[in-house]
Amino acid sequence: MKNLNFIIIFLLPFTIYCQNVISDTTYVISENGYFYLNNTINYDDNSYVINKTFIGDTIQFYASTLRNFQNKASDFSIKVVRTNMFSKEISAAIRENKNIELITGKNPIDTLGLQTFEFLSDDKFKWSINTGSGFIPITFNITVAKVLRYSIDNTASRTMYGFGKNVIRLTSFPTTGNFLDLYWDEGRKLYVSQDGKNIIKRIPINR
Repeated sequence: MKNLNFIIIFLLPFTIYCQNVISDTTYVISENGYFYLNNTINYDDNSYVINKTFIGDTIQFYASTLRNFQNKASDFSIKVVRTNMFSKEISAAIRENKNIELITGKNPIDTLGLQTFEFLSDDKFKWSINTGSGFIPITFNITVAKVLRYSIDNTASRTMYGFGKNVIRLTSFPTTGNFLDLYWDEGRKLYVSQDGKNIIKRIPINR
């Protein structure tokens, strides 16, 4: 009986002080030239907890963000088949990228786009895309301002986003106001949309 009483008394504080989380928010703040990751948890009894994690100065913050973007792109290419959040996550990353540029003056997606273009511009290959009527040529270029562009069968160039080798987004595809997201399938050595209907494949150039 003593043991039972002890268990009841021991559990009582946890029952009395049990709190339900009503919000859990993580965001970046800047203080005196340094950046911190703030995590604020609000409970239903009006109490809250704030956890602050030091990130570093502008250079360290940018490097941390760039690594985060690279990891996201890698996760996209692995998990895309099992998630319906693929395009939403890419859109969120593009929005986040704009905020990072406002804070640091640097653009993580521009940096990753250089890696994308390096992969796409390998002169040992040419690329083609299926648009519903067979495969036709698609080419890639990059502007002085580091903006990635693509052109289908010598039509007008359109903007694209690159997250390194793993993920690309073609804007204005197939028409203005739409976009196409593709991930790199390492096994098949091609880019493919989540539904498998659109493919960009590379073709070896015979020399």
